[in-house]
Amino acid sequence: MTIKEFFKQEYDNIFRFHRSGASGLEVASELSQLVDSTLTKLWEELSEGPRTTFAVVALGGYGRFEMAPHSDVDVMILFKDEQTKTTNAETAQQFLHSLWNLGFDVGHSVRTIKDCLNLYQTDVDVWASVLESRYVCGNSELMDQYTNAFLSHIEKHQDLKFISSVINGVDERHKKYEHSVKLLEPNLKNSAGGVRDLHSLVWIYRSTNVKYFSLNPFRCNESGCVTLFHQLADDGIISHEEMHEAIRAFDGILRMRNELHYYSLSQQDILEFSKQLEIARAIGYRLATPVESVEVCMREYFLHGRIVYRLNKLLINQFRKSGTPSVWSTMRKQVLDDLYLIRNEQLFVQNGSKEFSSPADVVRAFYWCGVHSVEMSSPLHSSCAALLRNQKFFAADTTMVAHILMEILRLPENVAATLQMMNDADVLGKIIEEWGNLVAFFQHSMYHYYTTDAHTLIALEHAEKLQKEDSVLGRTFRSLSNKETLYLAILFHDIAKPQGIQGHEITGVDMWKKIQTRFEFPDEHDDVAFLIRNHLIMEQIAFRRNTNDRATVEEFAKNFSRPEQLDLLFILSYADLSAVNKNVWTSWKEMLLQELYLKTRKYLTQKSEPAEQTISTPFSLKEIDEFELQIKVLDTVSVLFKSEDAHTKVVVITRDAPFLLSTICGVLSANDVNIFDAQIYTREDGFVMDSFRVVDAATKKMLTTELQAMIVRDMENVLKQKETLEKLFDRHHRRWKRRAKPLMHSNIRIDVEFQDGSQHTIIDIYAPDMTGFLYKITQTLSKAKLQIDFAKLATRGDGIVDSFYVQTKDGKKISSEEEKLFLREKILHTIQQLMNVQLEM
Repeated sequence: MTIKEFFKQEYDNIFRFHRSGASGLEVASELSQLVDSTLTKLWEELSEGPRTTFAVVALGGYGRFEMAPHSDVDVMILFKDEQTKTTNAETAQQFLHSLWNLGFDVGHSVRTIKDCLNLYQTDVDVWASVLESRYVCGNSELMDQYTNAFLSHIEKHQDLKFISSVINGVDERHKKYEHSVKLLEPNLKNSAGGVRDLHSLVWIYRSTNVKYFSLNPFRCNESGCVTLFHQLADDGIISHEEMHEAIRAFDGILRMRNELHYYSLSQQDILEFSKQLEIARAIGYRLATPVESVEVCMREYFLHGRIVYRLNKLLINQFRKSGTPSVWSTMRKQVLDDLYLIRNEQLFVQNGSKEFSSPADVVRAFYWCGVHSVEMSSPLHSSCAALLRNQKFFAADTTMVAHILMEILRLPENVAATLQMMNDADVLGKIIEEWGNLVAFFQHSMYHYYTTDAHTLIALEHAEKLQKEDSVLGRTFRSLSNKETLYLAILFHDIAKPQGIQGHEITGVDMWKKIQTRFEFPDEHDDVAFLIRNHLIMEQIAFRRNTNDRATVEEFAKNFSRPEQLDLLFILSYADLSAVNKNVWTSWKEMLLQELYLKTRKYLTQKSEPAEQTISTPFSLKEIDEFELQIKVLDTVSVLFKSEDAHTKVVVITRDAPFLLSTICGVLSANDVNIFDAQIYTREDGFVMDSFRVVDAATKKMLTTELQAMIVRDMENVLKQKETLEKLFDRHHRRWKRRAKPLMHSNIRIDVEFQDGSQHTIIDIYAPDMTGFLYKITQTLSKAKLQIDFAKLATRGDGIVDSFYVQTKDGKKISSEEEKLFLREKILHTIQQLMNVQLEM
């Protein structure tokens, strides 16, 4: 059997071992040992003399015994000195070529011992990798010399520069991934809570303490991270319970990462949304429904990641404050109360004090962290972690706990940060049982970027930051007399989601009432319950209804007993939406929400006389004057473009005609334009002024002048009947193929709902976001002999919700339920046809 055949056979065996249920650490060790065996066989095929002049050294993940299925093989050829390296360079190259011939993705270097030590001053990243050096084969005496040289170097150098560089790298990486473990598409390596958080600890400890560097070779083919955990526990830096917890979490993440590599056939570390179901199934999550399988799998990953992230923060904070893991500063103390003091920007229990006699003591620790913007010390954190294993401890003293929680909510700053610390430490879920079910709760949809607990705390953070904003939102926030009411509503607005997404705003009120009774939380006006019950309504009106119709505003205003409730709901709606994912909150949505807020508040405070219930023009008087000039010189069509904040406003002026709106939408769709708002206005003299807010579907940006010119040309050709829409679509079709296909999955809602407006039937259509959707839907409505007077289009990450105000040709609402049912079936049929076309593209 050749070496190549040997490697393939064993590699396939390890794959079967993985699929049989082997742990992540077991597979990583087996892969590392396989590469060791293969490299040793290749080394043995070299000429006996030259091969003894160097040692083959594993670096990086391979050095830590943490190989993933498609990881680079990071190898260093180590020589004693330059002369030996030069003399035997050909043999070293021969060895490396044999690796490439096997198909290995090799990260290679050829160095002397001196070269390696010089890296300390020149290349931080490579220095980190050589700190994980492990002997594979070759000259073992040379490897001993290399190890001794490093031990001597570490003894002489207190490597604060390297530590600072590693910590800065961790901070930058966490910032890039939003300091959140719980992302829709986590990077299993680099996100907060990814395996790189543990690698960073290995680098720091091995660079600062000879004892940790001497953990080499790693015990019994054991992972370098696991070896570190054992030593940290033996040294009392973490508890043995924390050690076992960290090993289980690391193992779970590695198992998922191994499957991701196997599934992708590449070094893929981003757990993409489209791959999550197959990954979950492959590693054994096969529940009643596919969605449930994914959600349980991802929740377990998030819980693993939280443990890793917490350990990283805990240990790095020790280095950040003191420079080494074991030397505590003797800076001046600040005594806070009979239990706590601050030293070196960390919270400690006073010497001789009895730790944590009640849950209130634990919560008070976080309160002091929030007041003084400090972190918990490692000993205090370990004491807290030990209490978390005592289920009965947190069941008592709810009144005092509630009192301190309210003090946290009344802090002038750091409210969100303090609650985040409590959540990271798993304390929030212990003192409030219902919150525990929310932790790492995952909705498998492109719309929800974060887990529900992460989303909630981000929402609270966004609300808190309004304190310093000069905007309508900022001024409204500062005017609130009782911000803790807002914070309570944000904290519990999604509390019922684990019991069921549908109707969670109703179930949530019942759950809040029980929590309120148990903790004696204040809610003088029942505002928290009101906000939980209505936390979805304001966005639904702002984004789906015509707020130029005063009847809409008047109907919305009936929800509020006083203006202050509207203020609270305005801030809650912003906080909730802006924390869903990075792309949901836009300046356009801010304008829509703000417009509804200002109109409703004016109505509540001035009690205007009821106005005519009409669909008013969406244009200003200045715009109408401008359009009048266009009409006077109009041939067939005039298309106007106006650049607005991150989008383009397109106004089409022409004479009314059958299927006109559908035709206009068709031209825009053919040009790869994404329409997210449409307002239709037809004058009594038959002139149409239709307004669309759009972006380029490919770039998500404003339309270029070139694209605008194409739209004008195509609009004129189609309306003058020089070109049919079918030919136009055929001509542009090739461009669409270069676009990513929309995701079609079971979580996207497909439905049609009807609601009676004051003068119109309002049709809400839920569907996947697809090319040509608005064109086909408006065509279907026109074929049903309906007049579309207004449309509002909302695109979400997991689909779209388009709303149409329609009347029959005689200006009436759709009155017959049979007609609605027939129309619903027609619309659903159109959606299905569109979905079939998208899948074929």
